Amino acid sequence: MEPVFRISKPEKKIVIPLRMKEKNISQITQIAKQIGISRNEWIVQAIEYVLDNMEEKEE
Repeated sequence: MEPVFRISKPEKKIVIPLRMKEKNISQITQIAKQIGISRNEWIVQAIEYVLDNMEEKEE
């Protein structure tokens, strides 16, 4: 089954610098192009996915 990507609604966003290996950027660019979204949107969705699926550590 292919992953489903959602189109996000406009929200206030903050611009941040992000340092990554060139190899990773190339991979992200290629994948994003294949599914028809920007590299930035791919990164945003990947981070949101991780945050939504992290196990909360009980204290």
